[in-house]
Amino acid sequence: MNKGLAAILMIFSFGLSLNLLGQSEITIDGDFLDWEAFPKSIDAEGDGEDQDLLNYAVTNDDEHIYIYLEALREFDLFDGNFLTLYADLDGNQLTGNTINQIGAEIKIDFAKKQITYFYPGDVKTEKLSKLPFLALPTFTSEKFEMAIPLLRDEYIGSLVKSNTIYLQWIWENAIAEWMPNDGEKMESEIYKKEPFTTLDTITHKLDNGFRLLHYNTLHDGLTKNERKENFETLLKGLIPDIIGFNELWETTETQTKTILEKTFPGTQWNVSKLLGNITATKFPVLQWNTINPKFRLLGALIKVPTINNDSILVYHINGHLSCCAKDEKRMEQATSLHQHLDSLINSGWITEETPIIFSGDMNLVGFRNQYHKIVFGDANVDMNTEPSPVLLDINPKQINNNTHITWRDSESSYPPGRLDYVFFNQKGFSVSQSLVLETKNLTSKDLKKYDLTTKLTQKASDHLPIIVDFLLKN
Repeated sequence: MNKGLAAILMIFSFGLSLNLLGQSEITIDGDFLDWEAFPKSIDAEGDGEDQDLLNYAVTNDDEHIYIYLEALREFDLFDGNFLTLYADLDGNQLTGNTINQIGAEIKIDFAKKQITYFYPGDVKTEKLSKLPFLALPTFTSEKFEMAIPLLRDEYIGSLVKSNTIYLQWIWENAIAEWMPNDGEKMESEIYKKEPFTTLDTITHKLDNGFRLLHYNTLHDGLTKNERKENFETLLKGLIPDIIGFNELWETTETQTKTILEKTFPGTQWNVSKLLGNITATKFPVLQWNTINPKFRLLGALIKVPTINNDSILVYHINGHLSCCAKDEKRMEQATSLHQHLDSLINSGWITEETPIIFSGDMNLVGFRNQYHKIVFGDANVDMNTEPSPVLLDINPKQINNNTHITWRDSESSYPPGRLDYVFFNQKGFSVSQSLVLETKNLTSKDLKKYDLTTKLTQKASDHLPIIVDFLLKN
């Protein structure tokens, strides 16, 4: 917070009586349609100056408390805001940090990306990534959904010690407002429930289709002595047809080709590299395109075989957009993407009906307009008009998990998030399956079937592999 600004507290103390007859249907994916089924507490508009929080909802399952929050103006949940959450997780006003009639056991400071635990005679602060706290989207929005683990505090063993909890928000740079009124509080009831039945599995593509793998390898993990076996094992289990690798900065095309042809005996792989991006496929490539030498966008016009011994041309772009605070550069890269596709159509290399895939580590952690530019081709699109996407965000889910997280690093100050994406234009093909693979979530049956181990993805990279099986249309 800017110390030159007078901090005026904007406090929300809230809760909700939950319908706990069934399992929570919330998925942390950045899409909020699933929250429509849950009642919301609504605050009056116009009573906040810098920011105006509008409404919220709360639910839970056997592992997490889920929270939905909506504000009047879009903001970045983890940078440049003044938002704090206090949670009384034992239902006891006399324990924890006292604020507006509740005794909070934890405090989450979003901009600092920290969680503070309040214990008798002791206060401890950790990075949110240690919890881990989950929230999407990673870019600016008026709406966010969050997940707080129930039983993962290393100090006290269980974060939640009561079926009744109290939550309170503070926005410290606005005219003070309270919800409910000053001096009141509302409660939320939660119950530990049985885990979901795990049904997801790694199935293989249908005959008339192909499998795409996107994977950020974390600093040449494919060829690092201490990690390369992890990648080879994953490749054997996943059996991709087209691969988009990121962060193979020092790895060569020849090294990649050798690894793939050793991993899959009897196959021949076509490989090309641009900066840290390497695209590899067992299918013929008619043309490789460097979209912009500085922008880490590598295109490939790939001849994909069909079930009737014919073929279809698919255009794949392997992207790795700029990290962190480089909003302007990411917008330039997204603009170059669409300019390139237009030029290919105008030159006759592809048509408006050519299947197009854009996959990669997009690093969408800044302004939302970069995401809109990729999806709609227009950074300033009016979402109230329900525009049609040029490229559809496939948004795959973690296998046997209700999150869409693709990156996690407990050493980072940032909590886990979704950084890796696969987009496609829905022309000539559809998605038969999509998943984010975290091997710790696999069933023992699948681990054995695909010769994988629980910690394999954890050891390989801070990013997780994304698999999409595309089904070709007749």
